[in-house]
Amino acid sequence: MNRYFRMELNAKPSEAGFEILAISAGVAKGWDLHFSADLLKNTMPLFEGAPVFVDHPRTMFHSASVRDLCGTLHSPAWNELEQGIQLGLRPSGPSADVLMAIRDAAKDDPDVMKAIGFSCVLQAKVEKKHVVRIDSIKSVDVVVNPARGGKFLSASIGGTMKKKTEAAVEELEFEEDIEPGRDGAELPPPDTTALMLSMCKAVLNASLTNSKLPGPSQRVIRAHFEGRTFEPEELEKAIEDKRKEIAELSEASLIRGPARVGGMVTTDDQIVVAAHDLFGVERPAELKDVKPARLTGIRELYFLLTGDYELRGGYHPDEMRLATTTDFSGLVANVLNKVVQKKWDELDQAGYGWWKQVCRIEHFNSLNDLKGIVVGTVGTLPEVEEQGEYTELPIGDISETASFTKYGVSLPITLEAIDRDETRKLRIMPEELAAGAMRTISYYVSYIFTQSSGIGPTMGDTGALFNATAVTTAGGHANLGTTALAAAEWQVVRAAMFKQARLIKQAAGYYGTGPRMGIGPKFCLIPVDLEKTARDIFINEWDVTDNKHAQNLLKGSGVPVVVPEFTDANDWAAVADPAVLPCIIVGERFGITPEIFVAGRETDPAVFMNDEHRIKVRIFNAILVQDYRGLYKENV
Repeated sequence: MNRYFRMELNAKPSEAGFEILAISAGVAKGWDLHFSADLLKNTMPLFEGAPVFVDHPRTMFHSASVRDLCGTLHSPAWNELEQGIQLGLRPSGPSADVLMAIRDAAKDDPDVMKAIGFSCVLQAKVEKKHVVRIDSIKSVDVVVNPARGGKFLSASIGGTMKKKTEAAVEELEFEEDIEPGRDGAELPPPDTTALMLSMCKAVLNASLTNSKLPGPSQRVIRAHFEGRTFEPEELEKAIEDKRKEIAELSEASLIRGPARVGGMVTTDDQIVVAAHDLFGVERPAELKDVKPARLTGIRELYFLLTGDYELRGGYHPDEMRLATTTDFSGLVANVLNKVVQKKWDELDQAGYGWWKQVCRIEHFNSLNDLKGIVVGTVGTLPEVEEQGEYTELPIGDISETASFTKYGVSLPITLEAIDRDETRKLRIMPEELAAGAMRTISYYVSYIFTQSSGIGPTMGDTGALFNATAVTTAGGHANLGTTALAAAEWQVVRAAMFKQARLIKQAAGYYGTGPRMGIGPKFCLIPVDLEKTARDIFINEWDVTDNKHAQNLLKGSGVPVVVPEFTDANDWAAVADPAVLPCIIVGERFGITPEIFVAGRETDPAVFMNDEHRIKVRIFNAILVQDYRGLYKENV
């Protein structure tokens, strides 16, 4: 017959939560792994800040869910009586209420207190069924029948604190020389049915409290689950189904009458989506599934966001019929910018974005002048004899500049136009602004080839961009011809561009003396009148100029590009690939697409003086010709 003494736990309630035993020395049930006291003492610092979840993940392949987080651990200490690690548990996280419900159940029900405990999720090294090292503590979770001694410390969850007046409290007899609950001995199995009912009741109460469902909906779910056991997933699905049911019943009232907005998303979200739908542009990705009623027009949107039903101008929150923080001018500007981008993309596909193929587009962080940088300025490196000096290499010093130009226009949205609900007109305005901006760039790039009767601007070397003067002469570019587009002439142009010299130095004796660039043209710029001719040269499988219809050897040697602004039916040009030899630079300051601004607050002069909101489109760009060697013009 053996005796042992049962001691009252020396655990005190904590203002930061309550205290638990995370793990104790002994054999882990179901794992047959032994944890020694010395090992656990050395591991205590790893428990500081460890999270606590309600139950373990479903399988070893699943991670713990954030929604199951119920607290964190702090202040690890060694409990000599329990031969385990004692910690403070601070309730926090989405499932903190569930933890507190379990704690309360443990206070009221001895079976719950006996069966519910804490189980560690850890990484460890094992040798011969002994844990020799613990590397990390992932979490300490609330579970049923924990593997190794984790439990609530009864004195810290509301039990009566007793003075330790004497150590001997009770004498018990056992058939084996081992203390219950120690070194792998099994505790008597609890009444699992009563335990599960208590647990399910606690989970049900906590889940319904956190669900924020209306009272009638909570009562329906409670009636279905109360008094029986269930899996947490079953309860979660029932709550989610009830939420969807409420959302569907509320959907019909999202916008009605004078456009009242409601539902399971915010009023602002509903208004934003309705405005995007009104102007026919893509919604924000996070709001793609919102289903608002359609707005009747700009008039309704204006009234909803300003409360200005008397058309006095400005913002009148006391007259608004719904709660929203969305600003009319800001929302309209955002949506109209998307209209601009949509139209810009359409014009690009229609051909007015042709210049993107032959130019390099660069972003600049200021409105300072652009300065051209000429590539291909180093010829060949000279040899250096053993112990010889490195000679200075002349570097091409050609430099072109261009200034930023601001383009823009403003259009009014009058209160009269709003009252007449001229939504279609407002939708067309930004489309026209986008078209104007796209065609402005198209015009100025094409003007490089048509300026001064087709010879282009004057370069920094004093020569016209396109001239037939030999490159060995100052200002000579040797990139101008007078022959119509044909297969034979394309070969002439290719050879001329290929033979252009690298720039060594802008000085007598150096002009045109560099080695060949070795770069041919990639794009053939044509008026629409030459489209058929260009297709015969660059796309057809067969050489249609040969009566024998031999294979077209020039197929793919160039890409025909129709330039809308080329009005001469015979003139054409060739351009090298800007990725290899960038000759024309389109610089942008705030983006290549134009920006839309809307002024419409009650403090804006236009609203007060003219009863109008003003739309402004603005774009800053600079167009620079920095090199002539990748350009060739034929003025027929």
